[in-house]
Amino acid sequence: MRSNSTFSVLALTALLSITSSCAQPKQASAGAGNSYMELLEASVQRTLPGIKDAEIETVTRFVVIWKSNEQPLDFFWKAPDVWQNCMVSRASRAAGKTADNGEWYTATEIDRNAIKKGDTLELTPVRGGKYAVPPGFDDKNNVILFKTNKTDWLYLPVKNLTKRPDIIMH
Repeated sequence: MRSNSTFSVLALTALLSITSSCAQPKQASAGAGNSYMELLEASVQRTLPGIKDAEIETVTRFVVIWKSNEQPLDFFWKAPDVWQNCMVSRASRAAGKTADNGEWYTATEIDRNAIKKGDTLELTPVRGGKYAVPPGFDDKNNVILFKTNKTDWLYLPVKNLTKRPDIIMH
């Protein structure tokens, strides 16, 4: 009889600890995403217009390899004072030494549903949009934030942005 009551107390304690851990409010996920994608290169390049007082265009690009079987849903670039949605293209090795734009790859549009494990992708942050920064990421900078069809937000740190030579328009 004593062993049954001891067992009941232990079972009730285990059940309460499991229930209380599951019932806690979910905090924003800030998981590292390096098991989902690998950063090959990150660059920034300015185009200086040939017209006085015209705006300088700055383009940031990331080339990554998607390493997961899960489908990516959204990609964002987060830097100090910057929060931008990313356009996604498939990057394929150029036929010659370089493509027409001087890159080692050409970029073509891709439907995010068509992205599969092993694809090389170009992520290009774009202006505009009314996307809110997910809670819990205000203190993170120089990261690519993304989520998949099975995960909450994940991030990939970008340690170095290679500054490419300016393009000067005439």
